[in-house]
Amino acid sequence: MRHVTALLLATSLAACTGHGEPIPEQLEASEAVNDRQAEPYEASEAAGLALVSGADRDWTLVLTDGQDAETTVSLHLPGGSDLSSLDARDLDVALGGAWGDDTRAVAVSDEQGLAFVVQPDAEFGPATDAFGADLVAWGEELGRGKMSDDYGSYTVAYRSARFQTDDGAVDALPGEPFEAVFDGVRWRVVVHASFEVLTMPKEMPGCGGGTSSTLSFEMIRVDEATVAMDALAPLPGARMAGQHHCG
Repeated sequence: MRHVTALLLATSLAACTGHGEPIPEQLEASEAVNDRQAEPYEASEAAGLALVSGADRDWTLVLTDGQDAETTVSLHLPGGSDLSSLDARDLDVALGGAWGDDTRAVAVSDEQGLAFVVQPDAEFGPATDAFGADLVAWGEELGRGKMSDDYGSYTVAYRSARFQTDDGAVDALPGEPFEAVFDGVRWRVVVHASFEVLTMPKEMPGCGGGTSSTLSFEMIRVDEATVAMDALAPLPGARMAGQHHCG
């Protein structure tokens, strides 16, 4: 389901932190598609008994409602959340609106409540709706560098993402999974990208394309601590988190 666009994002990792450590790589963009949407960029909702298939970063949820109507929701998840635990459950799946591409907010709920979230924006989305507006914000600046797309070059400040958990603040880096408790429930969290655009090309498209300041992440509810928490790298050639095109 993940697609590669003509508008690719190249990231310079030459900048360093004060400790001489390289700036963390930013992950590719998340994507979500409901196959029954009349308008592809509008918000949508679907509910039903779920048949979940997939692995790694690409998952499909087939939802069958009480009238045996099927809705297929396809997800690309840069953080590699394992959705197999949602198989054979009654789910509600809400997708937010999008602009020019398939990156959008995702909220999956089951009988226990919210079970999985993708939130492309730190301030607005299902995670902050559930856990409060102070859930996540930019943390410390890690260094500066350059990003480029078809429109030109951008100066960016790379930052950590600071989450407010039940046990205090946690600073996370893109691609490095961590687990934490929010409102008494354990979640696995992966930040896709966390950077602030400082300067932009002189000429930008009026349609809203280009690269924008981003703090994007995904969260999945987990029953117990995960043993393996390997870091993730971006997929080569993919549209990167924070990069948008005009359709």
